[in-house]
This record gives sequence, C-alpha cells and structure tokens, in this order.
Amino acid sequence: MLGVLFNSLPESMCLNLEQCGLTGILISSIPGVESVTFTDHDPGCLQLLRDNISLNNQTNAVYHAQTFVSFYSWGDATIPVDSSLLVESLEPKIAPTKFHLIIGSDLIYCIEVVQPLFQTIKNFLITDNGLFILATSFSLGERIDEEVEKVCRDLNIRKESVTTLNEKENICRIDYFRNN
Repeated sequence: MLGVLFNSLPESMCLNLEQCGLTGILISSIPGVESVTFTDHDPGCLQLLRDNISLNNQTNAVYHAQTFVSFYSWGDATIPVDSSLLVESLEPKIAPTKFHLIIGSDLIYCIEVVQPLFQTIKNFLITDNGLFILATSFSLGERIDEEVEKVCRDLNIRKESVTTLNEKENICRIDYFRNN
C-alpha cells in the first residue's frame, strides 16, 4: 500500500513520529520517497533514532531517501533540524516543512496528547492527498476515542477508515486521517 501511495506522489516526503523509527526506516527504502524526517522530544530517543538509521544505512545498500532527525514537541509550528543530528553518510539537503505521509504507532497513551498530536498533523500534513497513518496495539478507550473525534472535528481533519486487526477485542488497529 505504501509503495502505491508514494508512486502516485512526486518527491514524496514522510514524517515519522514513533520512537525507534522502524517504519520510517522501511519507508526510506521505497523508490520515490525523497525524504523521511524522524522526530522525538526525548534526547535519548533521538540518539536511538540516529543509531538505528546509521546502522540500517550500513547494512542496507538500498537506501533512497534523505533522512533527518530532529527534536520536536507535538503541537509546535516548526520542526527545527539540528545539523549535528543528520545522518553523516547522506548528503544534507533542506528538511521539508510539509509531508505527504505522517506515520506513528502507539502515540496516544493519555487524553492530554490528543490535541497536540493532531495539531502536529494539521501543521505538517499537506492538504492535497496527504495521509496520516496511526497504528495502535492497544485499546485507547471510549474517552480517548471521543477526544480524537472532537479534536479532528475542531481542526478539520477527517478520519477516513479504521482497519481493526483484532476485532474481538477492538485492539491492534490502524486509523487513516487526512486534512480537509
């Protein structure tokens, strides 16, 4: 599915919001992906991201995308790129400010993160065909689901579909969102 998405978009750019960056590393090897920006607000996670990207770059000859690692707190209006966190083996370019794809897994762990997370989506997802994919391995609960719906409505973000991987317990699901 991701290959089809990126083949339909010229110079596709991805923002990875998860801590270890495994999905972003995979996406960076898809032809047509121009750049992947990895973010976190924890210095230890930023170092883990950088180490994972560097290790993957050393062991994987098929690496298409420019990769950026940056400190970022959800809801902020900009993502500063610290040149000291660029992966050394890749020639630096200017980091993108809008993204065709934003991905993350297990990002919502309490109700207080919902608004800043979706403000981030509003700030950085392109409006023309951009996609936010949120994978969740546990039930968020009714209260958080209602808050997601409210915040999305307030920010004019639409939930397109939900794929539930464990329908019996309504856990392990993938939600798809787009800016209106």
